[in-house]
Amino acid sequence: MTSPRRSWGVRIVVLAMAVGVCALVIAGIGRMTVSTDYSAFLPDEGRAAHDLRDVADSFGGDPIVVMLETDEENGLLVGDRLAALLSLEGTLAGLRDVAVVYGPATTLNQTAIQVQDLLATISGRRDGLREADRKKDLDRFERRYGSLLVRGMPAGLPTLRNDGFVRSVVYGPDGQARSQWRQFVPDSHAVSVLVRPRSGLDQAGTQALVTSVERAVAAETDLQADKVTVTGVPVISANLAEQVRAELPLVGGCAAVLVGGALVLSRWRRRVLQRLLPLVPMLGAVAVSLSYFGWRGAPLSLGAVLFLPLMLGIGSYYPVYLAQSGHRRTVITVAAAAAGAFGCLMVSPVQFVQDLGLAMVLGIAATTVLALLVYRSVPTEVSGSTSLAVAGVGSRSFSRPIQIVVALAVAAPALLGWFALSAVELETAPDALLSGAVGYDDAVAVQDRMGFAGEIDIVLDGADVLTPAALAWLRTTEEGVLREHGDRLQPVVSPGQLLAFLGENPSVAQIDAAMQILPSYITGAAVTVGGDRALIALGADLDDLGEQHATIESIQERIADPPPGYTARVTGIPVLAADGYDVLTRDRHWSNLAGIGVAGLVLAAGLRRRSDAGRAVAAALLATGWGLLLVTFLGVALNPITVALGSLTAAVGCEFAVMLSEARRSGDRRLRRSVYIAAAVSAAGYSALSISDLDLLRQFSATLVAAVALALAAGHLVSLTVPRQVRTPAKSVKQPQLAGVS
Repeated sequence: MTSPRRSWGVRIVVLAMAVGVCALVIAGIGRMTVSTDYSAFLPDEGRAAHDLRDVADSFGGDPIVVMLETDEENGLLVGDRLAALLSLEGTLAGLRDVAVVYGPATTLNQTAIQVQDLLATISGRRDGLREADRKKDLDRFERRYGSLLVRGMPAGLPTLRNDGFVRSVVYGPDGQARSQWRQFVPDSHAVSVLVRPRSGLDQAGTQALVTSVERAVAAETDLQADKVTVTGVPVISANLAEQVRAELPLVGGCAAVLVGGALVLSRWRRRVLQRLLPLVPMLGAVAVSLSYFGWRGAPLSLGAVLFLPLMLGIGSYYPVYLAQSGHRRTVITVAAAAAGAFGCLMVSPVQFVQDLGLAMVLGIAATTVLALLVYRSVPTEVSGSTSLAVAGVGSRSFSRPIQIVVALAVAAPALLGWFALSAVELETAPDALLSGAVGYDDAVAVQDRMGFAGEIDIVLDGADVLTPAALAWLRTTEEGVLREHGDRLQPVVSPGQLLAFLGENPSVAQIDAAMQILPSYITGAAVTVGGDRALIALGADLDDLGEQHATIESIQERIADPPPGYTARVTGIPVLAADGYDVLTRDRHWSNLAGIGVAGLVLAAGLRRRSDAGRAVAAALLATGWGLLLVTFLGVALNPITVALGSLTAAVGCEFAVMLSEARRSGDRRLRRSVYIAAAVSAAGYSALSISDLDLLRQFSATLVAAVALALAAGHLVSLTVPRQVRTPAKSVKQPQLAGVS
């Protein structure tokens, strides 16, 4: 017999352990950070991702774009406004974590300084020859450089105060900005400044830099711009992080309310508190899972927002099932199967899909364990008045021909859906996935103004990328690419553009002299300081990744044979997006079948009847096929999450077939009712994502709700193959009388 003192000691130890666990969970949640960098939407491993990071180390990361607009034509490149623009660019260049700033005012200023130095050098050389009375050398010198001076005179003095000089440098004879200036002057009413952050900047640093840029632009009042837009990948990333943090409690709270409301309205228990009891393990599992990501130290991607309603939805299954008696092994097995199906998401090349898969595996495990603790003492209901007997074949309601017709009727659409999977459109473009994010419309407007959304970069590496042979290859490559893909690409900057004034076959001395004349501020956009890497930057759209992929493959074929001693490659966000498109296209069948297969194997290993595992797999195949057919008819594009529709369907609905089959076999109406309650509650939880402003999350919400409905329908159909149990009165057994006893 346990003494009261010892009993209290055990309770105190258990309470202390519980408090310690709660403290660890709370501390872990406090450490959790959210990252919404574009890399979370794209494959983060492989050559394309490595090349993108490598080139960013040399030329800076994706730029913050500051676009200034005015109603006055060329109004920002004249007088005091140009001086104010120069001041702004200097301020931006001095900000912390800025690698380099490219803008029209600083480029013009550097050009003016170099022209002044060049003219001074020419004038000094001419005066020296005149004083030395070297008439022949003077005549030769004037014939060579006199034309340059004459051409420069109509523009006037090379200063920013001279509007004629500015116009002659920026605009061509047709009045349009020269090709090398279009990234700074997209049209006569706008200018843009590109602020490239240093490579490897984390989410917090990115947000701080974006805030500093916005403050610097707002402080420069002398610009008198009619409209100012600060956008770009870093800006969208920072805005999305804030949006995710704002929506996280909103979506999570909405999911909790919807799930709780569904539990109350279902009237599955007499008392309201008993109906809400499943929320305890569900919310506890959410806290434990988020705490893990906090202690892990790595930021949680967009999967954090997806995780909360998804966990509250699927987490309702196991407490509701465990509240029934006699089915613990089945519930634990179907929970393991769902975790296995979600675990297949962890092999996705996309970071936020990996995070979602890991979070769901942890959440399902925690929910199941906590639900077992909460419902550890559910009484087993034993009825002595009836016994169960398997109905014979004669008890079936339909003849075999009718059964065959019904089977074909439900299987045919599913087969059509699976066959249509290869033709379903895939969407991996970051700009499309970010639709609905704060600042997305600004990014689209600036993209339309500048004519491109991202850069495709052709990179040449070698000991000296400015030899005549290397420069000729760079020029030929750029001309060939633009000739073939000029309708989709436009030049941004390249060594060939910067050195175009040298003619077709410049010598080593001419190239070296030109690089000394040109400002390093300008040449640094296309050639590294050490001269070991050159860049051809081409503006590209991200509208159609299928065509983009073909364009990139064409460029890769063109650069396959660089000069001896050099290596060439294609990189950029469009390349990484196309790589993601290729991976998803190649693996779309595997990603759908993997979750179904894993769930089936787990069920086969854990269930007493392997036939139920087969029914669950059949139900998942049917539901996924129907869903794919529906997607095809509606013309909806699949994204990196919904492309694994089969795994999602198996994860959120494989237990329906198992539990409904168990209910039919045992004749347990309460278990069957609990399946319908769990489906309704989970759909309510998933629908919480529909309040998000992000199109990606709303689409995911609709996908999950549809997956539950289809999985429930398929589970009900396959459960009809289980022989129905009928209840017969228990026979009374007459006690034998003992001989000699009256």
